[in-house]
Amino acid sequence: MKISSLVRADFPFSPNRFPFFYGWWILVVTTVGIMSSIPGQTMGVGVYTDYLILHTGLNRLEISMAYMTGTVLSSLLLPTAGRLYDLWGSRVMIFLAGTGLGLALLLFSETVWVLKQLELLVPGIPRTTLGLFLMILTFLMLRQFGQGIMSMVSRNTLAKWFDRKRGLASGISGLFVAFSFSGAPLMMNTLIDGFGYPGSMVLMALVCGFGMAMLGWLFFRNQPEDCGLLMDGKTPSTEKETPLTSEREVPLSEALRSYNFWIFCLSLCSSSMIVTGFTFHISSIGNLAGLSRF
Repeated sequence: MKISSLVRADFPFSPNRFPFFYGWWILVVTTVGIMSSIPGQTMGVGVYTDYLILHTGLNRLEISMAYMTGTVLSSLLLPTAGRLYDLWGSRVMIFLAGTGLGLALLLFSETVWVLKQLELLVPGIPRTTLGLFLMILTFLMLRQFGQGIMSMVSRNTLAKWFDRKRGLASGISGLFVAFSFSGAPLMMNTLIDGFGYPGSMVLMALVCGFGMAMLGWLFFRNQPEDCGLLMDGKTPSTEKETPLTSEREVPLSEALRSYNFWIFCLSLCSSSMIVTGFTFHISSIGNLAGLSRF
């Protein structure tokens, strides 16, 4: 069987044979996809900050610099991932994202062992330098495959299946995502308490990583037109001809020369960096405030 046949819209089943509009099922699986990105989001990684400081020998400033470096590198690579998404479609990209996230979490779970192996391979390099390199690589993978690609593919796939009902679909998805993101630190603390620091990572690798890769390959479809469907569940016979309003498209080169683009980007970046820094150290901040982890 050719690889291309594995990502055909009608394999292993045809969405146009569903008893209801397949877009509503896309709503479910893409919401699960966004929720599965939690291990790569800051609210998920931040729960492990104190454990990383303890096991890697890095101090809080060094682990913060590693996380910032991994995040920035991931952001620089994400536009390329966006182009691959346009080229390959959502099923291929969600499978790659889930597999990459699973591998990143497995690497995360074996941080201590990998660090010891690096010390044996290159004994002349200080442990702190090796630990910093290892954490930058780990954070880069977590952010790229989890917070980056998996979240991007899931959100964009949902948007492709709805037009007039896009706001409704996004609102329903956002409701579940907001609750899951808010409860993520408590959920991960519970996993650490039950399975330990490495065990919780392995469990999330199996569920959020490899599990989401298979779920996405099975149920994701790039767009309704590939399945003989239309946005919002309309059919060609009921679709009314409506006059189209033309909007001027702005190419990337022109956007990069616009002050408006950079004003929005810089304001979003500054806000995101402040919130990310706060969330990454949420356990330590809570401890200073006299709050327990549970």
